[in-house]
Amino acid sequence: SKANVAHVISSATEVAVQKHGLTTAGKEMARRAASDVVAEARKNGCEGIVLCSSDFKRAWETAQAVREAVHAAGVRTWPHNEVRVEIALRERFFGDFDGGPDDAYERVWADDRCSADHTNFGVESVRSVLI
Repeated sequence: SKANVAHVISSATEVAVQKHGLTTAGKEMARRAASDVVAEARKNGCEGIVLCSSDFKRAWETAQAVREAVHAAGVRTWPHNEVRVEIALRERFFGDFDGGPDDAYERVWADDRCSADHTNFGVESVRSVLI
């Protein structure tokens, strides 16, 4: 994503739904991943697949690229002309570190190893995301 290229944490909903979508390389990676989706669907005899995504721009663009490639391969999707948006799939909020350098992830993950309930630095707890 553009956030990854910029080495920035993009987890605030008001920003991530509008900004930091996929790069050209990211879109190509999503299209290539679609071939695995098609292979699995065919291997398992699926008549079609459901594509869901959070409303974060990078997630939605990934799902959209997969949808287009899956359609091109002849696998049906639901909804047919769009990706189903599920806000419950949003990524974790990284509190005070949002918008800052992505090397701050390590500080949060160190605390995560000690407690799935911590909200240090205003981050969303691991447990709250999983439940």
